[in-house]
Amino acid sequence: MAPLRLRFLCLLTLAFLLCPLVRATDFPPISDEDIKFKEVPGQPGAPAAILFHEEIDDDAKNHDHMTYERIKILTEAGRRYATVVLPFYRNYSDITNVSGRTIHADGTIVPFDGTVLDKIIFNERGRKLKTKSFTLPDVQVGSIIEYRYYFRYSDERLFAPRWVLQNELWQKKIHYKFIFYPINPPFHEVIIQHGLTANGVSWSANVPKELQPKEPTALPGRDAFYEVNGSDIKAFISEPFMPDSDQFKYYIHFYYATARNQDEFWKQEGKFWSKDVEHFLSKNNGVAQQVSQLVSPSDTPEQKVKKIYDFVAHLDNDSFMPRRTEQEIKLLGIKDRGASDILQQKSGDRFDITRLFVAMVRAAGIPARMMEVTSREDNFFEPTLLSADQLDAELAIVQINGKDVFLDPGSKYCPYGMLDWRLTATKGLEETDHGTAIADTPSPAYNDAVVERIGRFVMNDDGSVEGNIRVVYIGQGAITHRQTAMKTDDAGRKKDLEDEVRAWLPSGADVKLTVEPVWDGYTKDFSAQFHVQTSMAANAGKRVLLPGLVFQVNDKPRFPSNERVNGVYLYYPSREIDEVSITIPQSMDIENLPQNENVRRDYALYITEWSRQARTVTVKRDVAMGGFVFPVTEYKELKGFYDKVKAGDDQQAVLKVSSNVVGK
Repeated sequence: MAPLRLRFLCLLTLAFLLCPLVRATDFPPISDEDIKFKEVPGQPGAPAAILFHEEIDDDAKNHDHMTYERIKILTEAGRRYATVVLPFYRNYSDITNVSGRTIHADGTIVPFDGTVLDKIIFNERGRKLKTKSFTLPDVQVGSIIEYRYYFRYSDERLFAPRWVLQNELWQKKIHYKFIFYPINPPFHEVIIQHGLTANGVSWSANVPKELQPKEPTALPGRDAFYEVNGSDIKAFISEPFMPDSDQFKYYIHFYYATARNQDEFWKQEGKFWSKDVEHFLSKNNGVAQQVSQLVSPSDTPEQKVKKIYDFVAHLDNDSFMPRRTEQEIKLLGIKDRGASDILQQKSGDRFDITRLFVAMVRAAGIPARMMEVTSREDNFFEPTLLSADQLDAELAIVQINGKDVFLDPGSKYCPYGMLDWRLTATKGLEETDHGTAIADTPSPAYNDAVVERIGRFVMNDDGSVEGNIRVVYIGQGAITHRQTAMKTDDAGRKKDLEDEVRAWLPSGADVKLTVEPVWDGYTKDFSAQFHVQTSMAANAGKRVLLPGLVFQVNDKPRFPSNERVNGVYLYYPSREIDEVSITIPQSMDIENLPQNENVRRDYALYITEWSRQARTVTVKRDVAMGGFVFPVTEYKELKGFYDKVKAGDDQQAVLKVSSNVVGK
């Protein structure tokens, strides 16, 4: 018989080796109904279905959130759900204990091998966003996949969950449970942000009545919890031109409350944020001296502000540059404790640069204040959601000649007098003479996002054309193109622009950039010129069809569906102005030109003007969209407008092959 100590070590080793296998198979039993499940009720062709989704969030003892999903793969397209990507902030959390498996229709089980990939998404202002991803093995149509993982965070931190109860997939059954930290002063106190003491747990929600949390359950000797059970949860319908935000899905957002109502909460938050801003601005050694070198006493207030804006806008903006490692930051001695730090090192992130701008404007004797807002790229400010995390950008408000001017020096390449579209028509906290208040930013205008295209072409006998195109982006397009260009080299920039123009033209077009734009500039316009060779006209016997609106030949209908579930979100108003001239060869004559279009709505217009002069066909096109948010009740009218645009764009001039050419 082996010694007792040796037997114990053998058993311990065996248990350790078997532990991952036990965990990988520690899943709820699979019913025959789930194995035979083949189609989502009322949604034929759905790629997959969630048979069970469960989240257990323990803020009381374990400080983790457990997520489990069981998914049935119904079509080839559904196999993409085998890859799972999980974002998290590395500073205070981690994704651990990932386990999973694939179950084939014949009952064969393929365990997940545990390989998890890490990737850094961004590292800004001390917040490092990472992802962990994994792929379940050998997934086939008819397979069931299931996985479990834990989102863990420090024992010194509480993390009230935000439940998103709706998914792009239909869910057969869901179960959510939040075990919250017991608040029982003085034995159990919750000290949260800014050192405030929580007075309870609250929540905001967008869910049907049957999914709303009930009064918390408190079992004898156990921590209290909120719980939600549901079944037959409809899939969230994602449609083109709608916000990419969980705010439009069913959700419940819990939080530890520090205020009795939302007015009190936002007053508190505004006070802490404003204090932080003013502390940053007060560290201003050297700021006044720098301002005196930039401006002249004879400058008007606006001239002074413009000069200061130009100075800070040309500083290195870390938010738009390749991420630095923590070692690089330490080695370079980069700091952001105050305006003087940013001025001295001539670099900072978008928040730092905006704050330095305000400090310098104030040093010039001009009133300026800050505003903290929600970027509406993928979120919208919710006053009922008592969380300052939704405020993720800052703006400057300068008073010039008694008027407030909103400025955005923190957005790289944003010209003076404009805001990046993401920070327009949004809400946030604005500094006032009496503290802070919830306020709005200005709405965008269609003249702040204009594309002008001019094409001059000469047509050959075979229907091909050759010529030049000049493209000018004004406003938002200029900002976007310059910011995008920062992410690549000279060759990449050139290729991106050529590919963009090539996508407008018939297949096989040869496009070469001949006059490059000003890449590193803060003007409202961004222009480039191209030389183009492409096929254009379609031969129809003795006649040739010529699409004069060459930039729209590849356009698909904007809204092909007759019905829509969600409202329409176009991000910002915009305008397109095109002019194309095509000179036809001697072998052809102009037989017929399309009718001009003039479609007007209160919020939009569409105008085309066709003309001829000798052997040249010219068409001008102007499309302006003044709105950008439309409720679903206005969908049919909006669709009708764009259907008319599409019909007008598809019209073609008719050319006739000359009789003397035909007779040859």
